[in-house]
Amino acid sequence: MSIKSILLLGNPVLRQNSEDVSFPLSAEDQQLLTDLNDTIKDFKIKNGFGRGIAAPQIGVLKRVVCVNIDGPQYYINPKIVEYSAEKYRLFDDCFSMPEIMVNIERSKKITVEFYDQNGEIHVENFEEGMSELLQHEIDHLNGIMAIDRITSTKDIWSRKQWHFKQKQ
Repeated sequence: MSIKSILLLGNPVLRQNSEDVSFPLSAEDQQLLTDLNDTIKDFKIKNGFGRGIAAPQIGVLKRVVCVNIDGPQYYINPKIVEYSAEKYRLFDDCFSMPEIMVNIERSKKITVEFYDQNGEIHVENFEEGMSELLQHEIDHLNGIMAIDRITSTKDIWSRKQWHFKQKQ
């Protein structure tokens, strides 16, 4: 396994814009895909949650996202090309701020243009959970963190506080 350290809130790399990846993928970029998938699997085992990770979270400023729900799915050079007007609020968490939950608003539906690891372009529609997840991960590629999306400091919760509230 090729597990990488996850950068935490406060690390300046997380605030930088990522660069596009070119095709065919270099050996370095192929390794990045492996690193992202191994890191997300390890995080999920250790923490009990986790669906996606963006390359900047392991210190690589490239436009790559890995989602692993039922197996790895890679989104290379992803761009959100359409947001629904319909929004919803949710508690968002992040590998880079593991003890913090933030209550934010996201679009219920999005359309994303991206490349797969073979260089084939896709345009897909996503709703609710996947919509929120991809908005979160694509934000990372643009130097934006979930905490930047809050509208009030009342929207910041500790993970323990959030778990307590969920049990009530």
